[in-house]
Amino acid sequence: LASKPIDRLLQVAAWDGHFVLLDLEAARQAGWSRAVQWLDVWPAGREPWQTLWNLPQGIGLKVQPQEAPEGTAVVVCHGLSTAEKVRHAIEQLLPAAGSAIGGLASAIPGHVRAGRLPADLADRYEVFLKRGEAALRAARCEVVQADVFVRFDSEPTIGQLAEGVLDCRAAIVRDWLGAGMALDEANHVRLVGGLRAQAKAEGRFPPGAGGGTLLPPSTRLSWIALALPYLDRRDWRRELDPAYAWNSPHNRPVSQRRLETVINPLISEQTTEAGFPVTHYVGVAGIGADAGDLPASDPRAGMFGFARTTRPEDLARGASNTLAVLGVARDLGPWAAGGRATVRPLTRRPYVNGPDGFGSGQPHGMLAGMADGSVRFISKDMDPAVLEQLATIHGAGLGQIAGTVTPGPVPADAPAISVPKGSGEKADTLATPSVSDLADARGGQAAAQPAGGLSGGLSADIPPADQASVAPKPSDADDQRPPLDIEARLADMVPGIRFNSTSLLKATRLLSQMSTIPVAFDFEALNLAGATLQDPITLELTDAPLGEVLKAVLATRRLDFAVQKDHLLVTVAAADRARLRAETYSISDLVSGPAGAGELAEQIRRLVAPETWREAGGVGSIAARQNAVEVSQTLAVHQQIRSFLAKLRAARTRPPQAAHQVLATRYALVRQRLRQPVTSNFIQPEPWLRILADLEQTSRTTIVVDWAAVGAAGIRPDTRATLRAHEEPLSEAMVSLLQPLGLTYRIATPEVLEVTTRKAVAARLELEFYLVRDLIGPGNSGEDLANRIKAQIAPESWNEAGGPGFLVFDAPSACLIALQSQHTQVRIERLLAKWAAEARQLPPAAAAPAAPPGR
Repeated sequence: LASKPIDRLLQVAAWDGHFVLLDLEAARQAGWSRAVQWLDVWPAGREPWQTLWNLPQGIGLKVQPQEAPEGTAVVVCHGLSTAEKVRHAIEQLLPAAGSAIGGLASAIPGHVRAGRLPADLADRYEVFLKRGEAALRAARCEVVQADVFVRFDSEPTIGQLAEGVLDCRAAIVRDWLGAGMALDEANHVRLVGGLRAQAKAEGRFPPGAGGGTLLPPSTRLSWIALALPYLDRRDWRRELDPAYAWNSPHNRPVSQRRLETVINPLISEQTTEAGFPVTHYVGVAGIGADAGDLPASDPRAGMFGFARTTRPEDLARGASNTLAVLGVARDLGPWAAGGRATVRPLTRRPYVNGPDGFGSGQPHGMLAGMADGSVRFISKDMDPAVLEQLATIHGAGLGQIAGTVTPGPVPADAPAISVPKGSGEKADTLATPSVSDLADARGGQAAAQPAGGLSGGLSADIPPADQASVAPKPSDADDQRPPLDIEARLADMVPGIRFNSTSLLKATRLLSQMSTIPVAFDFEALNLAGATLQDPITLELTDAPLGEVLKAVLATRRLDFAVQKDHLLVTVAAADRARLRAETYSISDLVSGPAGAGELAEQIRRLVAPETWREAGGVGSIAARQNAVEVSQTLAVHQQIRSFLAKLRAARTRPPQAAHQVLATRYALVRQRLRQPVTSNFIQPEPWLRILADLEQTSRTTIVVDWAAVGAAGIRPDTRATLRAHEEPLSEAMVSLLQPLGLTYRIATPEVLEVTTRKAVAARLELEFYLVRDLIGPGNSGEDLANRIKAQIAPESWNEAGGPGFLVFDAPSACLIALQSQHTQVRIERLLAKWAAEARQLPPAAAAPAAPPGR
């Protein structure tokens, strides 16, 4: 036979009577995952059943209809060791299955009294179950060589067994759904209980996505990942770093693990195409496709938002009448990923088992986890308008909700399961610690404090993290300050304001000083909008809220702002960042034929936003054609692809001198600016932003602050520092100011430096090209250069060692192409300059770059 397992089954036993043979290896290769998942609803039998499915080669079952009917199951294995494991699993499975079936049989009278089973079906089902229980309890198991034999008394034939299953299938399905709902309920209880515990401990529920808000929510860690400590997974949470994408090499070891709490055994899809375990539970964002991006004050906002957090006291109708978690059965995503995978709004009716994908695998309705920790059953026939009210934190009053959502036992025609009742009362307000990360606006200081900001960060020659200075802790007085009410400040009226060719930077800084709210800039968004900080703004407004003034200023450059925890972020609309667009890129001048196009497509996947591609768990796709590549990606990634292809063309087709101009690194473009001498002396401690403003004015260099990273590090606008710099390079003065605070800086654009943290620097990967034609020769290939660099510079950060970095040699252009943090890129540039100097037999200082950005 073509099937070796079946051939072996035929050899090890006589197959007379009625029998069935199954090639388990072929079944597994064909993806018959449902067979093993079928018993996931039964916790006691799940592990031995999975062993029985995953280890053997094949299995056969025969029944001999004779005076003393006997059945035999034969399991063929790869060897004696595997056979012993299978025998152990069977010996666990048989008594547990017998007890479970006995329990189902004993519950039948109760189902009949409750009207859940017709009497005639109950009689047949009871007989079927008792026969099965007796056969399992009498079974005998033994190992013969590499095979396992299980013998049991079997009065019915295989055909009669099959008829019994078909006859009782309605009752079997009912019990299966009921068992699944029990586990579904337990998962809901754990999830909303964890959320409740987190709110009690931290004063707020987790945001819809963690990490830097400059990244699209779908690339950031999910609220589930942030709540892991409250789901008995503190060890997993310690391994995750919100500064990195959820599927980055840094976080992948955890995000590839199966999280049992978010697995509903009734739903067959349990991994994504990229192999990441999914979640069958999502946080409720509110009403409408944009609900996750709405401010907390919007009437359509729900429990979870991507740039906001919800406090227990924000739940206007009470926690027991606010949806926190719903099940999903379609359009599933990884549990560790932010975005739609773990936070979902209600957008299209019907909501239960409807187009939005909400559902729990139950035909009659679904369970819902409420913000107070209770779990309720939502009937598929419930008025969708009521579900919409429950999905928002500002919804209708209690009188409009009472009696609509069914707490307690589910309807009689649904699987039997006891669901805990909600309290129906407003939950107790949890204590919220009064801690502010923002500084008070003090007289005479506001004008001296630039409120610019950014995101990401980097510097070169920075001390390792264990050697870095520790940022000063806020004082007790700082901790007692009330939080800055951003919404109230944005509502402050501005009697009149006029901008006459005022730069975007100055306009936003002025409004920041007026409101005392720090402002940060999303430079990737500015790039998408074609805007710079020096763009002129001409605008006049009267009697307008400050928030509207800022929105009008930004709208002139196709920008917007988003309210963050302790600052405002100048960016573009979240929908614009997340929108996918298909584009075709001609590469006929770069490759010849499909093979070359395929190689270039793979290079793009590896070097351009690698976490965003479908193969890595993202949403982007790329396909190679004859002399083109077809790409579906976000606008930001398309921009990176265009930049990559432009540099590759310059490297491959232009003369070396012209190519050098196009391929100049970020550091090379600001080298002279960083070398300029500055004098700035603050012997007595002053607010660090005042010192930074002095450096900005002295050097005529725009310096902004990444408030998301800096605020998370505990540095406030009025944190005090000192500086002594006399005719020192700007780079050295920046390091002297920032290093004691635990901060650093990076090159945001050739005109702008950004203050940030080392962690933010390391998380932001950048692409650079290095022409190395002069360093290649006999015995020193481009691949050799790449290997030497990876061995000498941050060896643990490269892809081969499990890190995020890539370094490849492009032979047609004689270029090294590196995807790394800015800090590491500067180190690569310095090392290549050193090697080039040695090759020319010149002193290294004659060719080495200027002092790098920070130490």
